[in-house]
Amino acid sequence: MWIIVLPMFILLAITPMLLLSEDLITESQQQSAAQIARMVQIQHRAVVDYCGENPSRCNGDIGYASFGSYLDRVNRDGELFKTSAGMISYGSMNGNVIVTALSNEKAIAQMRLPPVGMIQHAWAEQDVVGAGLYNKTAENMIDINGHIFNIDPAASDNQDHNAPMIVCMKQSQSPTAC
Repeated sequence: MWIIVLPMFILLAITPMLLLSEDLITESQQQSAAQIARMVQIQHRAVVDYCGENPSRCNGDIGYASFGSYLDRVNRDGELFKTSAGMISYGSMNGNVIVTALSNEKAIAQMRLPPVGMIQHAWAEQDVVGAGLYNKTAENMIDINGHIFNIDPAASDNQDHNAPMIVCMKQSQSPTAC
């Protein structure tokens, strides 16, 4: 009888601990997603500022060295970004279209990436217009408000069909992340 009762007792004893640890993991992922979403926003804002002053240099990949001085001072001149946190910024049409994407391939190699949906949810909570998931097959991105942004395929360097990204389209009639 003890052979049957003892395993059941152990299972009953550890079940609440397993559920609690799962809640802690989810909460940790949500905090991580919010932090990553904010990092992408900060980089995007810096690149938009850079392209506003240097439009002729915003036709292709934009490296950290170019926009580093434009980063928000509270982030110590972009210390978070010098380690290549898996973000890529890309400009086209002389800086009229600017894309900042979280490259999952790079990010997974360098940090624990929370589920992509959590990053998108963090942007939705912050009401970031022009932020959403890139669909590589359709070569577009739909933001949280349903706006469709057609994106140059070169703007995303990964194979993931759900790359979180922020887009600025200066000539667009719809709201954008500029």
